[in-house]
Amino acid sequence: MTDIITGNRAKAADFIDKSTANATPSVDAGRVAKLENDGRIDEQFLRIALARTASENLLSANPVGLDLDGKIARAARAWATDAQSIPANFSTIRSMCEIGTNKWVVIFGYTPSTWQYFAVVVSIDANTHRISFGSRVNIGASGENAVVGVCKLDTDKFLVGYTDDGVNDVRLVAATVSGTVISFGSSVNVAVGSYLDVQLCQIDTNKFAVYANNVGSTAQFHGFGSVSGTVPSMTASLTSAITNFSNTTPVVQMVKIATDKFAMINGNNGYAVVCTTVGSTYTVGTALLLMSTGSGMSQTDIVADGTDAFFARTLGQVRRATVSGTTITATGGAVSIPNDVSGQLAMRGGVLYEVHQNTTTPALSGLYRITHSGGTTTREQVQSFTNSIAIGTQNADSTRFLFIGSSASYYVDGMSANFIGYINADQNNNVAGRVNYKGVKTGLTNLVTGGKYVPNSGAYVLSSTGSLLALSSTELLVT
Repeated sequence: MTDIITGNRAKAADFIDKSTANATPSVDAGRVAKLENDGRIDEQFLRIALARTASENLLSANPVGLDLDGKIARAARAWATDAQSIPANFSTIRSMCEIGTNKWVVIFGYTPSTWQYFAVVVSIDANTHRISFGSRVNIGASGENAVVGVCKLDTDKFLVGYTDDGVNDVRLVAATVSGTVISFGSSVNVAVGSYLDVQLCQIDTNKFAVYANNVGSTAQFHGFGSVSGTVPSMTASLTSAITNFSNTTPVVQMVKIATDKFAMINGNNGYAVVCTTVGSTYTVGTALLLMSTGSGMSQTDIVADGTDAFFARTLGQVRRATVSGTTITATGGAVSIPNDVSGQLAMRGGVLYEVHQNTTTPALSGLYRITHSGGTTTREQVQSFTNSIAIGTQNADSTRFLFIGSSASYYVDGMSANFIGYINADQNNNVAGRVNYKGVKTGLTNLVTGGKYVPNSGAYVLSSTGSLLALSSTELLVT
């Protein structure tokens, strides 16, 4: 056969069907689609398909949606419930931090007869976005009202700070991790008194900052230290209160904003403060009122925005600030968070995200993107899903985040809360392929002919409100 335009004889290789298509669409540029055995051109060659790379391993039976990077993942799975090996009595989550690639440590508590607190390693499977737990280890802390802090020291190494019920001294204990197995060293008492909570943050490798508030008084314990092996020690500390920062029931979060420098936000009164550590010298700056509001732990968070800048969140507000030395300057007004039940922040790829729960208007629960430009901070919803947030944070290089809520439900970046279409073949993580956004999905099983379906957690689920129609037990119409 001769090409009537060029006059050249066409070759068999110039024609393409489903079986000879390349996984990368651009490779097939210039080739002509031919009929399949059923006498039809396959849908992937029509303008009903998009080229997309997968962010996880996918089966052809999985409906898919778009993640934050525009890659495809299992559809409608933004708040997942398929965590593996959930530890017994996994309930009151107090704190968490990243300790390695796709690896985190979580501190949680429960009360069999008295309150106890445990550490457990959580791993993220990069090919499925599924989380799994190791074995829990008792850290020795007790007390229903205790706020137990944790921070990374190095890869597979972390520090826990806690108080004991009835004793209430500040104690620190370091741990190393092999796989998901936690090995604690001996705990060290670093402050004697009636302390209510302990918070920590890493300020360098094997170096940490600490804050604790004294019960029923204006006294505080704060400073910095280091860990040799698994033995923590304080380098410098103060028991005097930070002016305007004290509260008898504090909700304090802290974050490293530069090497040997950290910022803290008090969620109960909206004050922020910056501290520096040089050699053995510990310097506390002047606290600044960022947001005049009060909140609880589930509404308070702080994250670094590069060097010497941070975003802070309290009940109903979020605001950005910059730092020079220990002087804080707000870089714009606070942004309102209506009906704020709980919410946490995480930085990813230089962009700040917030997971927010709104029980008054559930449709406003979900993922928000927070941006700052020209002195103006903007908050906009990018995904809608309901959840019960307990804690969340990003990894050390801000390339991914993990949020964990009640019953070990979780949200990992790379998952999708939406639906875009279907794929005709299995597609592995980081592999390019085609997504059909309309047409007939074949090869399914056990559909109810005439039934309506919705995508749900990576599967097609029968629903009276569904918009996808089953044409047969194996075919689903997507329009």
